[in-house]
Amino acid sequence: MKDLLKLLGDMTEQHEGEITSSTELIMSGILDSLNITTLIGYLEKQTGREIPIGDLDLMKLSTPEGIQANFLASGAVQ
Repeated sequence: MKDLLKLLGDMTEQHEGEITSSTELIMSGILDSLNITTLIGYLEKQTGREIPIGDLDLMKLSTPEGIQANFLASGAVQ
């Protein structure tokens, strides 16, 4: 989770600690379409699996907790 929070902070130019595991990323506008594309690339690299953008449910990216649970946890199903 720490690496994910750092990546999100770096991508969005948020100060350290401003993005927590429960921060709303999409509805708040923190993640825009370019950042989502970057995040998907990170997730694909971390999981070794392709994530088809056309099939992506953006609600799974709504918080860092959701991203962790849906993509990075062992046994996570996209």
